[in-house]
Amino acid sequence: SILFQLNEQLTLPDLRRRHRKLLKRATEAAHRHDHPAAERAWIEYLRHVPDDPEVLFNLGILRQRAFKDEKDLSRVQQLCAEAIGYYSDAISSRHVDLETKASCLNNLGLIMTRMGAPEKAKIAFHLALQLNPGLRAARLNFADLLVFDGEFDAADREFFEIINSDPNGAGAQFSRSMILLLMGDLRRGFLDYRARFCVHSCQSKIMATTKPMWNGEPLDGRTLIITQEQGWGEGPEGAMMNHAGMEYGAYLAEKHGGKKVMYVVAFTEHLRDGN
Repeated sequence: SILFQLNEQLTLPDLRRRHRKLLKRATEAAHRHDHPAAERAWIEYLRHVPDDPEVLFNLGILRQRAFKDEKDLSRVQQLCAEAIGYYSDAISSRHVDLETKASCLNNLGLIMTRMGAPEKAKIAFHLALQLNPGLRAARLNFADLLVFDGEFDAADREFFEIINSDPNGAGAQFSRSMILLLMGDLRRGFLDYRARFCVHSCQSKIMATTKPMWNGEPLDGRTLIITQEQGWGEGPEGAMMNHAGMEYGAYLAEKHGGKKVMYVVAFTEHLRDGN
């Protein structure tokens, strides 16, 4: 067509400048989280520039978000097919760069996982990493899929690469520790499990106190605080699973002259009593 021939003679920046009002309208709508308005503007823009990979990628993301909470299976399949179409068009665009192509493949892998095609998902993640080895999202998704399929050795290698490239990822350290524990490597597993507390992004923190540790001396009416060494979140679980330990703590406090035992999680007593 005449439009296609004209577009062939222009660079992508030229085409975007020519239709900048449409792109601005779409961007502003997206920033307002008005996704329907953004989608309408992007689709109108594609009538003029049908192979802009960035816009095709954005529309794929909108379709992908739409099926996350969708309950109707037929609707999910339709949205998946539309998202796959946008990502495929972006990948085949003459303007696409390697980073955008890798991001499209990563998202295609997520869709394949959702559709119950893990082998196709692995291929998509693998291709994404071939194009952009530093794409953390693709490596994380690939590693999680390997764990799901029981390929723990391969997943361990992927998480090792993730942690090496970004030591501040608490989630990757936690996932790797669980893999090591599942494989029976308790020493390294618990070391990695503990190491995540040193990462700033880790929400769970080891209990910190300025009070001295109890070494068995008489308590003289003081309070004995009993806690796990892990983060605060393990407290309720430990209380439910270790009633005997709490009973023993109370016995120790009474034996050594303490007034009471205070567990660090306030509602532990209710858990222990079955409330």
